[in-house]
Amino acid sequence: MRTSRRYVAVAVWTALGGLALPAVAEAQVHVTVLELRSIEGDDDVAASLTAALRQAASRVEGWNVSEREVSLVQMALAHDCDESEVSCLQRIAATLQTQRLLYGTLRRASGSAAGGFVASLFLFDASSGQIVGSLTDTIPRARADIDDLRPRARQYVSTLAGATRPTGLRVQSNVAGASVLVDGSSVGVTDARGQLDVDVAPGRHRIEVRRDGYDPFETTVDVISGARLELDATLAPEGSGALDRPGRAPARRGRGPNWIGIALLGAGVAFGGLTVATWAQIESMEDDPAFLAYRRRFSPQEDSCGLIDVAAERGATPVEITRARDVCDSASTQEVLQFVWLGLAVGAFGAGAFLLASGGGGEERASAPDATPVVLRPVLHTRGGELHATVRF
Repeated sequence: MRTSRRYVAVAVWTALGGLALPAVAEAQVHVTVLELRSIEGDDDVAASLTAALRQAASRVEGWNVSEREVSLVQMALAHDCDESEVSCLQRIAATLQTQRLLYGTLRRASGSAAGGFVASLFLFDASSGQIVGSLTDTIPRARADIDDLRPRARQYVSTLAGATRPTGLRVQSNVAGASVLVDGSSVGVTDARGQLDVDVAPGRHRIEVRRDGYDPFETTVDVISGARLELDATLAPEGSGALDRPGRAPARRGRGPNWIGIALLGAGVAFGGLTVATWAQIESMEDDPAFLAYRRRFSPQEDSCGLIDVAAERGATPVEITRARDVCDSASTQEVLQFVWLGLAVGAFGAGAFLLASGGGGEERASAPDATPVVLRPVLHTRGGELHATVRF
C-alpha cells in the first residue's frame, strides 16, 4: 500500500514538473546582442566589447541570449528601413525571433583613439516599442583590451537588465512621430501627444529630435541621478528660418548691427575720400598754365614758391607772380588739410574696425554664424587710391 502511494506521488510530481517546465521556458526573455557600431572605424575594440557583452548577457538569470552575430546596420539594410525608427527595430526583432535587442555605438572620446572611447548602449523592448534601458560610459584607451572589457561589460549588462535602474528623461515635442536620439543612437519616437519617456544614465547627453519636414532639434542636457528631466523639444517647419530657438543647431546668439562701429567706419571712409580729393586738388593746381610758366623761371631744384619775392628779377610777369602766389598759398593750406583728413581717416576707420571686430556696442540678438557685416575692397590707380566698403545689415 505504501509502495503504491509512493508511485502515485512520483507520478503526480512528474506531471506537475512537466507542466512547470513550459512555464519556466515561457519566462525566459529572448535577447539578441547586436554588434556595436564603431563611428570612427575602431572595429577591433567594438568587436571585443560586443563579445564581452554577449558573454555577460548569457549569465543573466532569465535571459536566453541568441548566438547570432549580426549588426543593427546589416539588419536595417536587409529590411530597407531606418534603424532610428521603432517600426524598423520591431521588424528586426521579429526576424531574429527575439524580444529584446541590445545594441549601441562606440566613438572616440576626444577625436583620437589615444583619448579613449565612449560606449553608448541601449536595450530595446520589441513588445512595448520602447528603450527600457540605456547607458553611456567612457573607456580609457589603456582599458580597451578584452580582459579589461569583461568586468565593464558585466556592469553594463547588470544595469541594462534592471539591477540598477537608470534615471529617466521625458521628451516633450510639438510633433508626433518624431525620432529621438540619445548620443547619436535612436531610443524611440514621440507618441500622439508628442511625448517619449526614455531611461538614461546620469550625466551629460546629447539629445536630437528629428522628423521629416522639420528642422532638427539638438541640445545637450545634464541628467541628475534620481530625477526625471523634462525636455521641451520644439521643432520648426523646415526652411522657416526660425532663430533663437533652444537646441536649434543653425542659430546662435550674436549681436545686431553695431551702429557706432559702422558710423565710425563710414566716417573713416569719408575722411579718406577727402584726403584723396585734397591730394588731387593739389595736383590739379600745379598743372595750371600760368603757374607752369612761372615755375619754368626756376630750376627743378629750387623752391619756386619760396622765391616769389625775387621772381621779377627772373623775368616773371606780374600775372605769373600773382597766380603763383595764389597757387602756393592754396597748396600750402591743402597740404595741411590733407594730413588732417588722413589722421581723422585712420583714427575713425581703426576705431570702427575695432568695434566691429570685437562685437562691442551692438544690440544682442540671434544672428547667422557666417554673416560678415563689412567687406572692404581697396582700389589703386595712377591718380591715387580709393577704399570701397560694403556694409551688410
